[in-house]
Amino acid sequence: MLTPVTASTDLSVFGSADGSPVPVVLIAQWQPIPVPPAPTPTPTPTPSPSPSPSPVEADLPSASVTITGGSAPVVGAPLTASVALASSVDGLVVAWRWSRVVDGVATSIEGATGSSYTPSADDVGAVLQATASLSASGFRSGSASADTSPVAAAGLPALRLAVKGKTRVGRVVNGALTGLPSVDEVPGLSVAWSWQRISRKGTVRSVPSAAGLPAFRKLTRADRGKRLRVTAVVTAPGYDTVTVSRTTKVVRKGRIAKPDVRIVRDGVVLVATVAGLSGLSTAVPGLAVSYRWRDASGRGLGDGKRLVVPSGYVGRIVLLVRLAAPGYEPRRVARSYRYGGGR
Repeated sequence: MLTPVTASTDLSVFGSADGSPVPVVLIAQWQPIPVPPAPTPTPTPTPSPSPSPSPVEADLPSASVTITGGSAPVVGAPLTASVALASSVDGLVVAWRWSRVVDGVATSIEGATGSSYTPSADDVGAVLQATASLSASGFRSGSASADTSPVAAAGLPALRLAVKGKTRVGRVVNGALTGLPSVDEVPGLSVAWSWQRISRKGTVRSVPSAAGLPAFRKLTRADRGKRLRVTAVVTAPGYDTVTVSRTTKVVRKGRIAKPDVRIVRDGVVLVATVAGLSGLSTAVPGLAVSYRWRDASGRGLGDGKRLVVPSGYVGRIVLLVRLAAPGYEPRRVARSYRYGGGR
């Protein structure tokens, strides 16, 4: 926008030398002069509202943790922790954590986040610590904990050991445990068997068990006149080792099974046969068999499996078979055959 401007001047009149006026011509020249900008007014600050004061949180009442069974913890026996406050607090939230303390260092037990915990084999000798983390609205978070005594290994049930089988050479005897829990009841349960021979003088010597059957032993002639002691050592992770032993009666001579002896005639020849002799020889090491032939009066007719009947003989013929082996009682078997002559 343009605004008309009028210029004016005030000049002193200078005269000439003789004092007469001198005409003056004025020519106006216009020149813009920058005008500084008006100062910007300082804005008036808007006052911020004062923040509301935070509510003051109080400390939780003092808390204590009690562990039921913690004075004598044992593997497999559950422990239960509880927390008590000096005064009640509404909406109290409790989070549990169990730790294993070894040499003063506490290590959290994986998965143990409840108020109850059952010690395992890994805890034997360690102290268990139950920690309760506490929180409630209007209170600062807090915690409390308690320790148990060192965890002890559990005891296995009372076990009884018996020896089954007749204590005779050639027979098999075995150790039998009663009261032994299953591996489902006691994980990792195992039994180690061993056998010893005890002489009349008390000398003890280890002897092997039956092949692949550590609780069994086949009695040999070396056992005759001696006693055997069988020992079972029962172990399981987290449980005390239990050792039980039992001594047998004195081992007596074995008894050879009664064989099936028959007499077969082949013309004037009588032949003795013993059924199952091969298997019997395997069962009775060192088995020896002898054959003797007698007539009705007891007079000897010959020895061996075959008898050639004397010419003209008619009557009863008796076969005596004797079986003997070291460490065994001899077995005698008699068979008779009525020989009628002819061929």
